[in-house]
Amino acid sequence: EIVLKALGFPVGFINIILGVLRCARSYTRVNGEQRLMYFILSGIVQGWATAGFDFAVALDSFMHKFEHVIEGNGIVRACADDIVATLRCLHHFLPVLGVFDDVEDLAGLRLNVSKCYIVPLNRAMTPSNIERLRDFFYANAPIGASFYLVGCCKCLGFLIGPEATDEAQWKKPYDKWKAVTKDIAA
Repeated sequence: EIVLKALGFPVGFINIILGVLRCARSYTRVNGEQRLMYFILSGIVQGWATAGFDFAVALDSFMHKFEHVIEGNGIVRACADDIVATLRCLHHFLPVLGVFDDVEDLAGLRLNVSKCYIVPLNRAMTPSNIERLRDFFYANAPIGASFYLVGCCKCLGFLIGPEATDEAQWKKPYDKWKAVTKDIAA
C-alpha cells in the first residue's frame, strides 16, 4: 500500500489491489451449491492477472536502493524474481546484501541461498581462491559463505561467467534433442 501511494497510483486502484489481496477466497461446489473452502492469506496468488505487476511494484523501490548503495560501482538488474549484480569489487557486495536484509524485513522475501551464486570475473575458481572468498564472507557477511562460488552459472536460461563455454551452454539442450529423436526413431 505504501509503495503504491508513493508511486502515485490513484486511491481507487490501490483499494482494488488491496481488496483482492486481503479478501481472496477459494470456493467449491457441493451438490450444485457454491461453498467457501478457505480464505487465501498468502499474499499475491500465482496466476492472478496482476501478480507480475504487483511483484514489480514491490521490487521497484529495492531496485532503486541497489543502485544507490553500489554508487556506480556495478549494475543490478532484475527479471521476475531473478536478480543479478555485476560489481567492480567484492567489497561492494556487502551493501547489496544489506538491501536484501531490507527486502526480507519490509517485504517478507528472503534469499533462497540454495539458488545464490557468486561468479568472480577476475580470477579462476581454484581451491585457494575459493577458500579466500569463503574467508572473506565468514569475516564480513556469513550468509555469502553459503552461496555457490563458481566459474559460471545459469541465469535466465544462459550460462554466464568466465568459464561458460559454447559446449557447456548447449550440452543439455543437445542431449535432450538426441534423446527425443532417438525415442521418435524407435
